[in-house]
Amino acid sequence: MIVSFRDGRVRLRSPALRSETALEEVGRMLAAYAGVKKIETNAYTGSLLVLYDPAMISTEQLNLAAAMLESRFILPAAGPGRAGPAFKSLMSRKIENRLLLGSAVMTLAGAVSGMKPLHITGGALLILFAARHLHLHRKAF
Repeated sequence: MIVSFRDGRVRLRSPALRSETALEEVGRMLAAYAGVKKIETNAYTGSLLVLYDPAMISTEQLNLAAAMLESRFILPAAGPGRAGPAFKSLMSRKIENRLLLGSAVMTLAGAVSGMKPLHITGGALLILFAARHLHLHRKAF
């Protein structure tokens, strides 16, 4: 969650922070710390820049605050064994990418080894996964 850190400046980034309400809540929580000078938010990138006085806030306090925010916003308590929507979205994208890569590798392996059924099956899967990907992630023109 911490992507950039220098004394007096820390940047947090998370897909869970792409919501204005989540950013406002995190901003209020961090503003409560003595020594926090300024908080800048960007919902588009899901990032939060915190400018603080390093004499008043230690690195340990920052790490503790980041861990608390991460547990609250990355994997919110949605019941036992269930992850929050931001985590599910991230995991579904990772699975989708792995399926695309796996089917491409399967297609190439079938072509290189001369196993025509493997090549055809891999190609068909690649076309299906690519079509699904394009359908889900198309942009309106």
